[in-house]
Amino acid sequence: MNREIKFRGLRIDGKGWVYGGVFMLYEYKQAFIIESKHGYVGNTEVFPETVSQFTGLKDKNRIDIYEGDIVMREAVNRRASGGGIYTIKWNNKKHSFALWYQYNENYGSFATSSHSVPYTIIPKNIEITGNIHVNKGLINTK
Repeated sequence: MNREIKFRGLRIDGKGWVYGGVFMLYEYKQAFIIESKHGYVGNTEVFPETVSQFTGLKDKNRIDIYEGDIVMREAVNRRASGGGIYTIKWNNKKHSFALWYQYNENYGSFATSSHSVPYTIIPKNIEITGNIHVNKGLINTK
């Protein structure tokens, strides 16, 4: 397997995302992204709840897709359903990342019950529109 393993997290200093490896201190509820730039290795503290793993895929605009991204999915054809807004989440049953659709706004989160079907990620049909940490308004949280 030749897959790039990397993570991202939102910096606690408010200066946006940082990308690289991850180091978690669970006892202290701290997370750090380890990055290498110009031969220098450094770490940046991030909010632990924002740490997201790279899926290994890119959207139709060649942008890296991370866990927690909000994406717009185009229907495969005019007769097919499945177009809409989804979030990228880990699917424990399939041991892979998948698209999860919010099927009922009354639940206030993306469904993980038997009523929701995780869709396979087809990069040419999706476009990243945000993520669950910064763009909460893109998903229904009623």
